[in-house]
Amino acid sequence: MITAPNGTILSFAEARTEHKDDWSKTDVVLRRSYNLGTTWTDLEVLIEEGNQIIGNTCPVVDQKTGIIWLIFCKQNDRAFKMHSTDSSETWSEPIEITQDVKLTNWTWYATGPSHGIQLKDGTLVIPADHIENRKMMGHIIFSKDSGSTWQLGGSVPGGEEATLVEFDNGDLYINIRPVRPGYRVTAISHDKGLTWTEITHDKSLPDPACQGNLIEIEKPEGSLYLFTNPADSLHREMMTMRLSNDECKTWSKSKTLYEGMASYSALSLIDAGNDIIGSIFERGANYYAEEIVFMRFPLSYLDK
Repeated sequence: MITAPNGTILSFAEARTEHKDDWSKTDVVLRRSYNLGTTWTDLEVLIEEGNQIIGNTCPVVDQKTGIIWLIFCKQNDRAFKMHSTDSSETWSEPIEITQDVKLTNWTWYATGPSHGIQLKDGTLVIPADHIENRKMMGHIIFSKDSGSTWQLGGSVPGGEEATLVEFDNGDLYINIRPVRPGYRVTAISHDKGLTWTEITHDKSLPDPACQGNLIEIEKPEGSLYLFTNPADSLHREMMTMRLSNDECKTWSKSKTLYEGMASYSALSLIDAGNDIIGSIFERGANYYAEEIVFMRFPLSYLDK
């Protein structure tokens, strides 16, 4: 989920039409909200191609141009880009970028499936993951020319799907799904994602090996960071939102959004002027992805 420059909320998902596995025929679908999530448009099939597996969408907004870039994958192997200049009403034809962002000895390859970020210098950054020598790793790709070309950044071992932010001092912080249930993998980059250091497991962020999502809320006194994931070290349940005011070193506040089974999630600042946050996540009673729900709340909700 992202918020377009005109305020439209865009929610992307994978429509796995045959079964729930990663290798099912998959289409990319989209729903929009023009009123801060009160109502949503009907489901739109954005990308579909026969029996192809198309997914792991990762959108990013270029605030300098207003263009929305959507990076996605086919067959869990090839990477593509497409863009919209009118807040998602129309989209360009996809262009393959695999040769620029994937090494030849990598097998599995996936972007997102959270959202990308734009650095203070204008660079667009997308989190991704891959398999190298039978081991899962997180990595990033980036564009320094407003999405025209994309390059490969550094890798982080021991992780999968990632989400990231830029700190106020320009360092990057990446927060990654662990390969095995336990705790989130985190790392810091001092060179815009070309290399990663301080790789560790954050014992304050339990995780059942599931995707999570992180956003920054800029404040004059220092940015705040919100993170959501199913906060259990074994099971996909207890969807929880946490807040950090010290660059993700500690998480001072938390709020359980849903106590039952839950899995993937997304956050977006949908109304910056009033600190209104939007959250979507998967949940269910008998399976952790029976439905996708949307919540809207002020930042002060964490204080209640």
